[in-house]
Amino acid sequence: MMDMHSQGLNDRALGWFRFMWDKATTVDDWSDQGEPHAWWDRYSEPPMCAFPRFDLAEMGYVLPLMLEATPAWREAYTRILDELAQRYTSFWGGIDWNTLIGPDPNVDRYPPNGCA
Repeated sequence: MMDMHSQGLNDRALGWFRFMWDKATTVDDWSDQGEPHAWWDRYSEPPMCAFPRFDLAEMGYVLPLMLEATPAWREAYTRILDELAQRYTSFWGGIDWNTLIGPDPNVDRYPPNGCA
């Protein structure tokens, strides 16, 4: 495996970078009237449950490492981070906080693993 810090990104990392670019720049609607694109996670298993914002936040973890390996691509990283920030501050970015205010009246119906 190529050292990302000394020689740029290897082919696998480039593939992930391309996927993050495509995912971040695909137009979708995270407003209360819209819905995130289907490839934003809603199907994960416990303990995270399934909210697109978890997928959104976790995309941001790898970007600083990639940026350090390829600093000349600053504009691409800036665009991806701008797109992530716009989504994170949207209705779907805090869907559980926006819709689950106060004690849940359906707590007695929760599955044993804690996720719906």
